[in-house]
Amino acid sequence: MPHDEAQAIQDLLSSYAGLFGFFEAEGEELVIVGGAVRDLIAAAALPAKLDVDFATSALPDKTIDILKKNKLRFFTTGIRFGTISTIHGEKTLELTTYRPDESYTPGSRKPEVSFGTSLEADLIRRDLSINAMALRSDGSIVDLFGGREAIAARRLEVPGGGLERTRIILRDDPLRILRIARFAARLDYRATDETTTAATECAPWLQTISHERWKAELDKLLVAPHPAAGLRWLQQTGALREVLPEALPLLESDGFDRWCEALQQLPTEPHHLRWAWLLLGAAMAGAEAGDATTWPEASVRQQTVALLADRLKWSNEERQVVSELVALPHSTAQLAALPELELRRWIARTEPRVADQCALLVALTQIGGEGAALAPFLARVEALSGDATPVPQLPLGFGKVLMTELGLQPGPAVGQAVEAVKQAIVDGLLPNRGEAHDYLAWLRNRAETDA
Repeated sequence: MPHDEAQAIQDLLSSYAGLFGFFEAEGEELVIVGGAVRDLIAAAALPAKLDVDFATSALPDKTIDILKKNKLRFFTTGIRFGTISTIHGEKTLELTTYRPDESYTPGSRKPEVSFGTSLEADLIRRDLSINAMALRSDGSIVDLFGGREAIAARRLEVPGGGLERTRIILRDDPLRILRIARFAARLDYRATDETTTAATECAPWLQTISHERWKAELDKLLVAPHPAAGLRWLQQTGALREVLPEALPLLESDGFDRWCEALQQLPTEPHHLRWAWLLLGAAMAGAEAGDATTWPEASVRQQTVALLADRLKWSNEERQVVSELVALPHSTAQLAALPELELRRWIARTEPRVADQCALLVALTQIGGEGAALAPFLARVEALSGDATPVPQLPLGFGKVLMTELGLQPGPAVGQAVEAVKQAIVDGLLPNRGEAHDYLAWLRNRAETDA
């Protein structure tokens, strides 16, 4: 169906007619800004799915007064930055006072801002012309810096364009370099020559930005539809060397395009999976994907994860998950011949990341052209899922049953008995999700045999 922009605008504005009216009644301007306007023009999302943000001429205190007067809930978490939040249906909306100036202290995650009354001054300080448009309540689009034209040309440039203006925008907040890469990855747009030149000059300034802000942008880039576009541009500008040097061996290898093609086929959730794939590729650059003898040891791959996790300040959970994912223990040939007992133990040891491990293995075989060789292994894994899983699931309160029936005291003896039953389930000696009395009988028989 052809994109009907006028109808999309009408549908979007009708959802917020009341909110617009509240501000206009007080003599204040309220407009929809940024990504919602961009995506509406580009037909990137239906009106109901747009991520809508507002900008206003009202100062934060005036915004609060307007919301109070109209009995709307509000939150002042972002008031320091001019942002007041309110609830609209099931959505949380942010209403931000026009900001003609915004800059970051080196290492800070929070901007220093000033407030103004000019929509034009607010728009020109935004990162890209495609994000520097506004939608008024009458349906007119404010496009002072060629945003619509940039969308049509699939072009990434700062509002106003030009090399010097781009330098100013990127130096005010060097994180915008990563944002440009993220939009390249999301939209498959291309940065202008001036944008690339300025980003190359300003890339070292990324070191003044907190690493948590790096991570937030890189997370979004990796799960975008075209991550290769963003990664290539970061490499071209030298920004990748600043924020993600671990990935350089992959990006500089002949296999980069194949790895990126496989990356784009991986699920976007959990995002850990794409991080693991990127780092696996970097650690294995130059190795043959299907030949285990050319892979770096798992400990070497995990060391790469540890270095990145330290620098980007990953949570302990992220660090653990990605570290486990990159430690793929087998080549395709070894997997095909894996004995049943070893397969059961691998599944039990790898759970709950068996599905993610298999997704990475599939991607590896796509690169190595060995997809057919992996199919029998995947079928065997599937057969050991659901009710047939070797991952032990014991009756509720089984530890207490052990103490009551076997006369064990709380302590190591109970733990050892539980672990023995679990291992027997993994090895197929006992049924999973069985009855406590069956497990007790096995333990008694084992004790008698060992006596």
